[in-house]
Amino acid sequence: MNDDTNSDKRREALRRLVQRQGTHAERERAHAAGDYWVDALRAVSIVAEGLDEQRDYGYRLFGLDPISAEDIDAALMAVVDARHLAEQRELKVLHAARASGRTWEQIAALMDANFSAVARVTPAQAKARYTALAKKYPATIRQLGKPSPAPPAATPSEPS
Repeated sequence: MNDDTNSDKRREALRRLVQRQGTHAERERAHAAGDYWVDALRAVSIVAEGLDEQRDYGYRLFGLDPISAEDIDAALMAVVDARHLAEQRELKVLHAARASGRTWEQIAALMDANFSAVARVTPAQAKARYTALAKKYPATIRQLGKPSPAPPAATPSEPS
């Protein structure tokens, strides 16, 4: 199977997924426009959240059908794309933070203010993450350009 056929198959699976499991607005768009589908991150989220609802409540909220094997297959087809999309978006946000003058200390503090609190994020880890993502996605970095370095930290002035 060539890449075009694979892409068409994935797109069709995502379109069918959103027709069955999307929000009301997503379902309407998918039914009205035959070429509407959700991005990979949304597809994985739809299925994961649906599975959580089924586990927590024993049914889907808002009258949605239970998550099917076809829904899970669509999400599996999207997982790798979702990971790459999330990493590229993370890179863009890190890049924008640096371009706006944030220091690695400020970035790490903001990254550390997460809901899962899995692990502390240090400035060195934030910088290493940016460097690794920039290396992994050079085309994204080329599109963004070089971030300007953060301004020097303000030094306290002597009292008058």
